[in-house]
Amino acid sequence: MTSNRFENWLLRYKQAWESRDPHAAVALFTEDATYHEHPFDEPMNGSDEILAYWKANTAVQENVQFSFQIIATNGDTAVNHWHVTFDSIDESGSAVNLGGSVEIDGIFKFRLNSDERCPQFQEWWHVRRV
Repeated sequence: MTSNRFENWLLRYKQAWESRDPHAAVALFTEDATYHEHPFDEPMNGSDEILAYWKANTAVQENVQFSFQIIATNGDTAVNHWHVTFDSIDESGSAVNLGGSVEIDGIFKFRLNSDERCPQFQEWWHVRRV
């Protein structure tokens, strides 16, 4: 699998996030995908859980700017460094709703199948208010 396939997938991920489109995001994953937001938490399983996650998060974000750099590929797996900034439009202070300007820096490790959909996704990230 070429790195172009991973880059194309990440460009679609970027578009989904920046446009705050949870349906475009969930279309990137297989129906039975596992999605680990944090390494010690149980993964989200399947399209319904991934869609609910994306709806909750993108609903409280504006002015999203996402960038990425592929670090390595091996067969059907890629690792990339990513960075995002956005304005949180909810001041509640919960884990999802941080309030104010937010910057997140992280790593994705993900697999792609032959249809360029992701069956397994893991991320590690650190967030700060700016």
